[in-house]
Amino acid sequence: MFSVRTYVDIYILKFSQPFAPRTPGKSIYFSIVFSYILRLLTILCFLAVPGYSTLIFFQWSAARIVLAADALVVLGRSGKFEGYRQACKIYQEGDMFIAMTGASQAGGLDFISIARKASHVSGPIELKMRRFSEDSRPALEGYWNEVQTTPGMRALTSGGITVVMASRQEHAIAMKRYDMPTKGFMLTAEPRTEVWGQGPSRSQKSDSKVSGTFEEAVKRVNSDPVIKTLHGTPAVVRLFQFQFDAEADRGRRGEVKRVGPPISILHIENGKAAWEDGYQGECPSVSQQDAVANPRVDTPSRHRLFSNQPM
Repeated sequence: MFSVRTYVDIYILKFSQPFAPRTPGKSIYFSIVFSYILRLLTILCFLAVPGYSTLIFFQWSAARIVLAADALVVLGRSGKFEGYRQACKIYQEGDMFIAMTGASQAGGLDFISIARKASHVSGPIELKMRRFSEDSRPALEGYWNEVQTTPGMRALTSGGITVVMASRQEHAIAMKRYDMPTKGFMLTAEPRTEVWGQGPSRSQKSDSKVSGTFEEAVKRVNSDPVIKTLHGTPAVVRLFQFQFDAEADRGRRGEVKRVGPPISILHIENGKAAWEDGYQGECPSVSQQDAVANPRVDTPSRHRLFSNQPM
């Protein structure tokens, strides 16, 4: 299987042909030199795009789905930190809502666009996840290759990517986690897709999951007496604030912050989706329209948090 870098090489070699000298020996030498120069410039340009180190929380029950994400975007070029900006990290495509942790845009690759296109595949949420897996594999392997070979890039990302899809129509949510291989950059086995919802092979047990950058928050949750008394949105907000406080400490130490406010919290009930009051964050208003056939892809609850009791 070709990596992303291989496709870039093929394209550059074709692009260089009109500029090559007519002498056969000089033409070959020119093409090789020209291709390496263009490849270097291409990679440098590709790396000058946003990367995400996201915090995602979701909760599923037969009555309600909650999906939350932070809004901090880390900017970098060639593995070097360049600043921050804020952006929505929950994307709507018709009846589908998508969130992703990891460097969802890095090395010239846009995993969000791949997921958004996959969400339009006809059929249940499992088929949409399968299409994402098929379409993203070359990009994932190319991205992992860049992470391992670009100085400083490993410091900005773990190389892992988690994609979450929530269906308003099916009242289902699916999650798949891709961990960067410990050796090489090829995907050796297809990760399992976890699905919550009504139907065969789906978990119908009320459940909560946290993904992305959350280590410090979980430590605080385990020792915090207040969060155990909270339910729904207040509990989610407190969880996120624990991690935001830890990231602020990183910033004061001169380290790169990975996640940050504002928080976007989406809930789905009875086939309808809406933002929690005061927690729309950087996201646009929810559209109640169904998915279109050929999409144009551009780049408070009363329930207890982490409870496995019916909600």
